[in-house]
Amino acid sequence: MSMQALAQKFYIGFYGRPADPAGLDYWTERLENEGVTKVLDAFANSPEGNAFVYKNPLTGDDYSYSELVENIYQNLFGREPDPAGHDFYVGKLESGEMSLVTIVNNIMRGALDDVGPNPDRDVLMDKYDVASHFTQNLGDRIYSDDQILDFYSESGRQNLQR
Repeated sequence: MSMQALAQKFYIGFYGRPADPAGLDYWTERLENEGVTKVLDAFANSPEGNAFVYKNPLTGDDYSYSELVENIYQNLFGREPDPAGHDFYVGKLESGEMSLVTIVNNIMRGALDDVGPNPDRDVLMDKYDVASHFTQNLGDRIYSDDQILDFYSESGRQNLQR
């Protein structure tokens, strides 16, 4: 897997969105120069991660470990985690054995490395294809923090339904 593909998949799994072109270039370069382990921590501790991944952007409340794990599965596969996987990863977060972004990487790699029919891999690859198309066609548009917050707001969601 190319570093650019890996960066796009981290955007999907961790941030729940496609990469913007500048962000994709930035994280791809860092992955190529610094390696996955070092970049995972920086990715997780980015301003976007702190503002939108660990906290509910609508309420400002911290997500519980359970909600964080559920969000990862929704971001990657569009489904709830199976109970055993949910409990395993919540336990890893509670004990401090794994960071959230390490869990994203483990779940993602598990789906991608599995041989044979795998609906989770298929969903993730479909999301990757759509995200890559979006990123390539976004152009130079830059969205402000207010525009991103509006997307998460009730009025922003209503505008998307029109």
